[in-house]
Amino acid sequence: MGLLVSLEFTEGECKVVLADQAKSGRISVKSLSSFELPKPDDAAARVNERAQALRNHFKAQSISARHAVIVIPKNFVMARTVTLPSTVDDEIAGMARFEADRHIPFNAERHIVSYHVLAKQGMQGSDVLLAAVDQPIAQEYLDVCVKAGLTVTGVTVSSLAMFNAFAVAEKTALADRTVMVVNVGRGATDLVIATNGNVTFTRGSTTGVSKLLADLTSAMDKSLTTADLANMDALEPQLYFTGKPTQPEVVPGVYDVIPGQEQEEDVAALGGGFTVIPPPPSAALSKDNPGAVIFSDWLNKLLQELKRTYEFASREFNCPMINHIYLCGEGSLIRHISQYFQANFNIDAAVFDPLHTLDVASKIKKQGIAPQTYAVAVGGAIGRQPHTVHINLVPGSYTEARSAKRQQRSYIVSGILAFIALIAGYVFLAHTFTTKRELFEALQKENRTDKARVTDLKMKKDRLRIIRENVQDDKGARAVLEILSEKEYIPEQLTLTSFDYKRGDYVNLAGDAIDLKSANQLVNDLRNTGFFATAQLGETVPNKTLRNRPPTPVLGWTASFTFPKPEVKKPKRSASTANNEEEGLDGAE
Repeated sequence: MGLLVSLEFTEGECKVVLADQAKSGRISVKSLSSFELPKPDDAAARVNERAQALRNHFKAQSISARHAVIVIPKNFVMARTVTLPSTVDDEIAGMARFEADRHIPFNAERHIVSYHVLAKQGMQGSDVLLAAVDQPIAQEYLDVCVKAGLTVTGVTVSSLAMFNAFAVAEKTALADRTVMVVNVGRGATDLVIATNGNVTFTRGSTTGVSKLLADLTSAMDKSLTTADLANMDALEPQLYFTGKPTQPEVVPGVYDVIPGQEQEEDVAALGGGFTVIPPPPSAALSKDNPGAVIFSDWLNKLLQELKRTYEFASREFNCPMINHIYLCGEGSLIRHISQYFQANFNIDAAVFDPLHTLDVASKIKKQGIAPQTYAVAVGGAIGRQPHTVHINLVPGSYTEARSAKRQQRSYIVSGILAFIALIAGYVFLAHTFTTKRELFEALQKENRTDKARVTDLKMKKDRLRIIRENVQDDKGARAVLEILSEKEYIPEQLTLTSFDYKRGDYVNLAGDAIDLKSANQLVNDLRNTGFFATAQLGETVPNKTLRNRPPTPVLGWTASFTFPKPEVKKPKRSASTANNEEEGLDGAE
């Protein structure tokens, strides 16, 4: 997957997480950073200024990643868990769109819908989480990133990103339990209830620490920031504002109605032990200490948001009793915040670290950044893992434009590659033809130069071949002449006057003999050599007179000898052919 930036947009801040996800799924967090967002009223100006701020921040942080995931606040997104009567993916897609249209509170024609299959229940259908956002809202965040030069691969929701970070950090906390994960952020509070690892209900609230800090700043005439939250104590709200240590006092949840039977049953459903009767007024929480009063009221509102969320989930989705509450966000920086929830709900509560199971760069640890404040942004950078939820609300127009641009780029690249290949092929062929032509001309020149020598060598080769054939042949003319030279009766009784030889065919002899017996003896001797297939005495001329000699009568004779013909090997017959022939003969009989 490579480098990816997760951008969590809140009301006035953008948190940036640079992460690297390996093919194995292991996530390495490279940097955590944030910057303030400009807030002009005009939408176009807001997009331009925020895009410029994003570019400046990337440059300052030396962030080179170009792919981004956008996390938008839950308050802008409708998310609901439904059960659809199908387990077929194609059918679920159509049903999800239809079901989302029923719950969308804004213009259904321009909304963006996404869904995630939580579980397939067989005959009961599938549990599906639907999410929808008004396109202009998602489009503004998208335009900011596009103008900053980023390629957006996904748009998700803050509450679901928070849950993904929790599912990866606390893998063992989901099995066979019902948990509530709460992100107390700057501008809002996100709540997710999950049962057995599956999201049951998610909700967003406007109760955030920005409102608390603004009220405290106004009441105390002192500018406060999120760094001051770590000095506030949820169990002893008066300490930070008075500077005088007092006895710890557990501040219970305070509601607008007097507790009754119905409320007690609701409290018991939350796990029991929830204190609903307010304590007696104390000097620490009097009007003379407005900071402590504002802080205490804010904590009580947060308790009410959690209670309302669970009551609705229990009523609408039959949610089981909550076993544990997990906290993150800027609000989790408040001292003893988890003990405050545990004391008021009588339920185990803790602040979780979203970087607990991830690889973290050493510079992040040195910076001393509170990791729980980046839980939502970290969740946006997490890929598909067990129990994680993936919603993508990227506008279809952007996806289609990216696809068309990618296809166009593919065509251009293919055309350029084809053109380069054509040129390379032409150059290669031209070089090949030139090389071969030069080689051919060089060979022709050498042939012309060596023609006489080659001709002479060919003649000598032919002569050598003829000599070797006649010399090396044990039945050649030389062998026959050697046999004739061994005969003792030559030339006293018989002479040769003619020797006609054709290799492998015949030998014809002619000469003179003192009598017929001598001529027959020669023919018989040559027949007995085994060289010849036939040996035959030919025409004889009795009383022949030799010239230039005394008139002595002799016998003129001729003889012919033929060499045996080489045997022509017949092809071997296969067994099937022999059988067929035998069958044919049998049939003929």
